[in-house]
Amino acid sequence: MPERPLSAWRPLALSVLAGLALLAAFPPVGLWWAAPVGMAALFAALRRQSVRRAMGYGFVCYLVVFLPLLEWTRFLGPVPWLLLAVLQAAIAALLGPLVVAVERAVAGRRWGPALRVVGLVGAVIAVEAVRARLPFGGLTWGRLGFGQSEGPLLSWAALGGAPLVGAAVTVTGIGLLEAVRRLPRRGTARGLAPRPLALPAALLFVPALAALAVPTPVDGRPVQVAAVQGNVPGQGLAAFTEDLVVLDNHLRQTEQLAADVAAGRTPRPDLVIWPENASDQDPRRSPPTAERLDAAVEALGGQPFLFGAILRDGERSINALAIYGPGGIEGPVYAKRHLVPFGEYLPLPSLAERVYPAARTLLPRDYSPGSMVGLLELGGVPIAVGSCFEVAFDDLPRAAVRAGGQLLVLPSNNASFGRSSQSAQQLAMARLRAVEHGRSTVVATTSGISALVLPDGTVVVRSGLYESAVLTAALPRRTALTVATRYGDRVEQVLAALLLVPVFVGLRRRGRPEPADRQGPFVEDRSEPVGARPASAV
Repeated sequence: MPERPLSAWRPLALSVLAGLALLAAFPPVGLWWAAPVGMAALFAALRRQSVRRAMGYGFVCYLVVFLPLLEWTRFLGPVPWLLLAVLQAAIAALLGPLVVAVERAVAGRRWGPALRVVGLVGAVIAVEAVRARLPFGGLTWGRLGFGQSEGPLLSWAALGGAPLVGAAVTVTGIGLLEAVRRLPRRGTARGLAPRPLALPAALLFVPALAALAVPTPVDGRPVQVAAVQGNVPGQGLAAFTEDLVVLDNHLRQTEQLAADVAAGRTPRPDLVIWPENASDQDPRRSPPTAERLDAAVEALGGQPFLFGAILRDGERSINALAIYGPGGIEGPVYAKRHLVPFGEYLPLPSLAERVYPAARTLLPRDYSPGSMVGLLELGGVPIAVGSCFEVAFDDLPRAAVRAGGQLLVLPSNNASFGRSSQSAQQLAMARLRAVEHGRSTVVATTSGISALVLPDGTVVVRSGLYESAVLTAALPRRTALTVATRYGDRVEQVLAALLLVPVFVGLRRRGRPEPADRQGPFVEDRSEPVGARPASAV
């Protein structure tokens, strides 16, 4: 092909490749190393682009990511799914102009390559921070750190949570790109000095090797845990159309657990966890619901258990997690704080109904958010709780563990999402949270995937989708706080602020180019091979 069309199509092809590679890092594929490959391809596509083109190539890349990644939202219909994917791609595409700004700021500077690494890390984390907050409280699906649950970079979560894991992925991707760019190419004239590989090699390998030294202890006094997954009678919006069926399913599995304990097949659990929405009725207002919950307590020998239910608090409906014992609901009730926009409440209802007339039909009522930190006590053990969607956000699990939670308990209801990869993606987030806070983590869902996870992110046992199961294991309870738990919010702020470093340097030294003998050790080699100029230029 002629040279000009080839160079015009290459960034677009690289953007698509980058999107496919980034997508492959997340479940159901789960190839952790694909994320650095994707970042390398994206940075290559954005090199020497205008701001407008960089925005476009970034949008293409992230549309390739979000269209399949957010496919699970199709239970609301194709329009919300497509709008959400386009919106997320548009926000993530801001990375393109930021990369251009960094490249221009460091061009020709003495420590340009090092400043480039700093600036690109800051750009990536800054855009992820924006997506995690805007609009309507944000959405974190597609965050680099959530694609590393099977890889060595996951250990960085103990020091800085998802932002630091994302930074490690970015650095590795930059190292890969620089290593490829510095490899000898065909047609290169003999006698030219090879470009140094020390910096690219360090960027490529140090993040993974250094992660091996990050401590992720799994010690602690064991506590026997049972997570109950009762299953649901249907999929999608039909999952909860039959009154009390889901509650009966969880009661049945709890009675089976009690029978296994009585027969000596299973150790007696210290903690029994039911999922979010295990009951779709308020036991304080529904006698049939209370009868079934009382039967579960009786089967457990009077032992209280954690359950999720929709409770009525005056005129408010709350998505709640509570302890149910012989006398009914015991102690404080945790009301879900980070509600799902368009799933648990309808933002901008007039506009939403105008754009999508079925919006209010699919969501007939709005839930009210709670304000209490997610700390409950079950069986004498302080547990940090968060409900479903809340696992995707840094602040709520962190606050609950800081408040004294010794286990992280994340009940969830994935029944609306069918056999999509949503539940597997959510489990990957829970595994990162386990490492981030050094806590054993319990994921109990209505229809899968439930799992018991050690503090180093190892899955001890898990269920499948749409099956009834009781998962049991002895998990360590821990009290020590990780660096990420203590300072995780500041880590994200510092990493995002790194974007300003090369920009500040570029503004400070604008118009003051450095002498050729002070260009630094890792300057890009732009020399042409001997004989590369056309004869007419001589």
